[in-house]
Amino acid sequence: MNPNSGPETNLAQPVSLEEKEQALHARLGSLNSVIVAYSGGVDSAYLAYAAHAVLGPQMLAVIADSASLARSQLSDARDFAREHGIPFTAKTNSSACWSRSLSAPALRRWPMD
Repeated sequence: MNPNSGPETNLAQPVSLEEKEQALHARLGSLNSVIVAYSGGVDSAYLAYAAHAVLGPQMLAVIADSASLARSQLSDARDFAREHGIPFTAKTNSSACWSRSLSAPALRRWPMD
C-alpha cells in the first residue's frame, strides 16, 4: 500500500495567483452564460466579479433572500453588485418556481433588482 496514495496531484495545475486567475477566466470564457450563487461573501463576490469581467451581461448573480439573511448582508451584497455593474437579483425562498423564473429566455434579459 502506498502511503502517499490519495487524490492524484496534477502537476500542471496553476500555481501562482495570476495563473489561477487566468485559469478561472479561461473557464468562464468557455461558457456562454453563467448564474453565480451569490451570498455576498468574499468567495461568491469574487466569482461574480470575475464572471462579469469575462462574460459581461451574460452572467447573473443570484442571492437567496430568506428570513435568516440579515438585511445588512443583503444590502451589502446588493451594493457590491451595483458598484461593479454586476447583474444581480434576489429571490425569496417563496419565489414561485425558481426554474421558471430563471428559465433560458430570462437568462437573455437579466433583471436588476
